[in-house]
Amino acid sequence: MLNQSKVFVFSVIFLLFLMLTGCSNRVKISGTVTYDDGEPLTRGSVCFRAENGTTYQGYLNKSGYYAPGELKDGDGIPVGTYKVWVAGTDESLEIPGKNGSVSQFQIIVHVDPQYTSPDTGKLNFEVKRGGNKTFDFNVERFKETAQKKKMK
Repeated sequence: MLNQSKVFVFSVIFLLFLMLTGCSNRVKISGTVTYDDGEPLTRGSVCFRAENGTTYQGYLNKSGYYAPGELKDGDGIPVGTYKVWVAGTDESLEIPGKNGSVSQFQIIVHVDPQYTSPDTGKLNFEVKRGGNKTFDFNVERFKETAQKKKMK
């Protein structure tokens, strides 16, 4: 009876160890986003929509590098199939409204619209455990690079 108790305790400890040491469904992935001329996209984010509708995001740095996360940037996303889009925009131009409030802002779009929606089907991939961990994307510039849209 004492030996069975030890086996049980050992089994529970072993299972807890497996759960705490990365036996999760998340895979750490990363990559870069560049234009067709090789220049990195330095502003925006790369978004990943899972088949269940959950969206994960990785922010671009000055080298075009991103690393999405479920809980924070870089901690990985679950194994699965994703529709991907790139949000390459500047949103820092605020327009003051009445009484000092900000009622509008301008968006400067840097990426061709074919890459900015999960519904275009341009960027799709599958994240597999033990599979490819680097997903680099090559996108086209927006035809009118200085295009500005006003939003309310």
